[in-house]
Amino acid sequence: MDLKDLQFFVLRGTLSDLSVFDFSKYNAKIQNVSDPKFKEFLDQYPSPFGIDHNWDVFQEYLDEVKGTENIYALFPINLTKQFSEDELYQCFNVLLLLFPSDLTINYIIDFQLIDNKQLSYSGHADYGFHSTGYEDYYENYTFVQENYLDEVNEFISIFKTRYKRIKYLHNALESYAASFRYLKIHQCYLDLCISMESIIEGSNEILYRIKHHIAVLCAENEYRAKTIFNNLNKIYSLRSKIIHGESYDYNKVVEYLPYLRSLVSRMIIELILLNIPDRRILDKVLSFAGYNKQPNLSSEYKELTLNISSYVNTFTKELK
Repeated sequence: MDLKDLQFFVLRGTLSDLSVFDFSKYNAKIQNVSDPKFKEFLDQYPSPFGIDHNWDVFQEYLDEVKGTENIYALFPINLTKQFSEDELYQCFNVLLLLFPSDLTINYIIDFQLIDNKQLSYSGHADYGFHSTGYEDYYENYTFVQENYLDEVNEFISIFKTRYKRIKYLHNALESYAASFRYLKIHQCYLDLCISMESIIEGSNEILYRIKHHIAVLCAENEYRAKTIFNNLNKIYSLRSKIIHGESYDYNKVVEYLPYLRSLVSRMIIELILLNIPDRRILDKVLSFAGYNKQPNLSSEYKELTLNISSYVNTFTKELK
């Protein structure tokens, strides 16, 4: 008997239809759990323990939300093809990168594929879910602007090949993703700072180079760059107080965190679009760059907006 372990991720925290995203190059797809086609997919691989053995756990999740929101499954398209949990995480992290939000892996469902013909539910892990909205429960749910959907799917495709090449981004994305998992808000804040620091080469003038390099990456003119530069002064002043155990204003952490997430998200996106795989070369390119448009930095650069809300937020919001 041939047994293969597989995982399905159950996602919550979106106001938009996640099935519009094309992860086919990853051998993955996202489908609304309440869509009859999802159950039809499961039924292609009947369980040896009964017709609804694999479906029942998903029905429990639907009963849990009771129609108040849609939940989605992220899973491999071809179950017989070699596929790992890490690949599903990469798909999820791309979405979280594009849409800093409450989007969460609520459950991981474990299955066993038997002789490439039968699928059997074997257990699940519950990672919980909570909304970060203050005035509105759905305030920070994922929202996709449909006019940027083609760009988003293009970026998803670009990300797959370039992320493998740009090794220094692995720690940056890992820290960015970690910032959504902690309940202690100051730890989320520090993880985002670590993400920015991970793209800097060397140990001299670190703070100045973080401010300069990220302003160059995320702004298209000097005026916008100045806003980012000044905002990073405030962000790192607060970071210093947290790190050194000094008293700090908790409300400032709450205020700065959404902006910081948008900025780090844009930083990683721009580095993928630049496609400079060597951090030392990146450092030289950014060190001698003016505050201008990124095509001057790399011949491979393609301008993509992707998420207009977080994109504009990075250079228009001035932190107080």
